[in-house]
Amino acid sequence: MSSHSETDHLDMETLPCYPITLVPCEDGGFVAKISDLQGCIAQGDSAEEALAALEEVKSLWIESAMEHGDEIPAPSSDRDYSGRLLVRMPKRLHRELSEAALDAGCSLNQYIVYLLGQRSHFTR
Repeated sequence: MSSHSETDHLDMETLPCYPITLVPCEDGGFVAKISDLQGCIAQGDSAEEALAALEEVKSLWIESAMEHGDEIPAPSSDRDYSGRLLVRMPKRLHRELSEAALDAGCSLNQYIVYLLGQRSHFTR
């Protein structure tokens, strides 16, 4: 068996472009991951280092999948999400949120989106 395979010639420019999540760590450094590729995750002392390491991990992930005949998922996109979500909540919470939105001078929808964004580690 040859030590080289067709995957040795993967062109980084032709690899699919996947959405990346970059999260700062509490103790310093960054974690970068591609959720579309299960287990495709890398760390670095800086955002640039984490992203560079993730590119290498992505290449290896795809090479391994090709060698094993595994399916390589297509990149997800924002087109897969409408941005609309129906949430049921207790009436008391609805009232409290509505009052807080009024105090903040914005709509209930804007206020809830703001709160979710503040709590999410995945906002960009």
